[in-house]
Amino acid sequence: MPIELEQVKEGLYFRYGGVVIRVQEVHVPFLHVMIHNMDPIPLENKELYMLGFSSVRDAKFGEFEKYTANGQKRLWLKKNSTDRGWSLVIGTADTGTMIEFVHELQEIWFVLFRESLRRAGDQPLVINKLVYRLMPDAEISVATEEDDNRLSRSYGKMGRYSERLPYAEQLYYLVWDCCYLFRNIRFAIWKVTHPKDPKYILFSYLGVTWGLSLVAGKDTTDSDTRAAGRWLQEHLRQNDLKNG
Repeated sequence: MPIELEQVKEGLYFRYGGVVIRVQEVHVPFLHVMIHNMDPIPLENKELYMLGFSSVRDAKFGEFEKYTANGQKRLWLKKNSTDRGWSLVIGTADTGTMIEFVHELQEIWFVLFRESLRRAGDQPLVINKLVYRLMPDAEISVATEEDDNRLSRSYGKMGRYSERLPYAEQLYYLVWDCCYLFRNIRFAIWKVTHPKDPKYILFSYLGVTWGLSLVAGKDTTDSDTRAAGRWLQEHLRQNDLKNG
């Protein structure tokens, strides 16, 4: 089932590249790209258990139930007679609403009860700040699936990293010393620069000029580089940048 962009919101679960992800703030600017590789998660028994629903012996109103956090309200799920999807029962009233996917149940739960519906063990989404340091240039060694266990390629002049791509839930990845930026979709690497020539400056932040110089990535365009620069600027703003 194709997913519409307006169906995808922070906190909802989908499959992305075969892996279950929970949409987070870092995904939002890139959902228009990610959506082409996203699929809804069918609402099966195991998913209901993970979302905190319990099976019911007396199936008068449904096969699964869950109470709100205060224990005052309850939602039943009743398997559709066509074996496709679930009917919602609130109290003793069948709403006539049928749902098939996890994200639909999450949306309805929030609308009805003003509570987020999460998998067991998942915590409320918080903004975690990362710490980056402006450091001298360094060499980078990158292994990708395309390398097929061959020798990794190296870029730069000094030192060495060991980075493994792709990162399943992250479209871009900035190394800790701000020297290189990776792109996970249509793999690319940019060297982060601090140019003096205005035509190479993408933005300024904390009194430092920032640019990107492509070192790897077939068919990567100037537009891609500018998009990566916009992500980098916002990412630095949201996190913690230190000198040295």
